[in-house]
Amino acid sequence: MAAADAIDLIDPWPAICTPDCRAVHDGQGWYFDNNHLTNLGAVALAPLFVPVLRGAAGD
Repeated sequence: MAAADAIDLIDPWPAICTPDCRAVHDGQGWYFDNNHLTNLGAVALAPLFVPVLRGAAGD
């Protein structure tokens, strides 16, 4: 669907796996359990959402 521009795909893996996929980045945890981000992890990934949210707002 993303290839057909039917949805906006937000892929966090390139930001999380830099190059190894780790739960700790620069000594700080990005997860508080096996698949939920900490506030630090969410803030680090927030820029990935900006283009999609701007499009949704009609900017």
